[in-house]
Amino acid sequence: MKSAGILALLAFPLMLAGCAKSDEENIKELLMKHSNLIDPSSVMLRNILKKPGKNSYCVEMNSKNRLGAYTGWEKATVFLGDANKLYLYFQDSRLNRTSGADSESAQKLAQIVFKANCPGY
Repeated sequence: MKSAGILALLAFPLMLAGCAKSDEENIKELLMKHSNLIDPSSVMLRNILKKPGKNSYCVEMNSKNRLGAYTGWEKATVFLGDANKLYLYFQDSRLNRTSGADSESAQKLAQIVFKANCPGY
């Protein structure tokens, strides 16, 4: 009886660890709530790298366009800033229009932020 209680106590932290959200789930939740992607529910992620000490991730993502087709894998950095504002910067500056960077200088800035946040990624 005593060993069953000890076993239950040892298993409890493992059960709690199973309840924690994965990085992929966290990023998808952020994109669903805060991004202006055409279909944030369609986002597929891979090669997720959490930046230590920051609320940001380097990812490869693929999502659907207006025609319902997947656009292809693109490298991006996802950053949650103040007041739950989501920043999404793509390695390819042409794609940064979908993340709110409408001017050419804003697109270049987004590319610089990606390179600074995800060097060698």
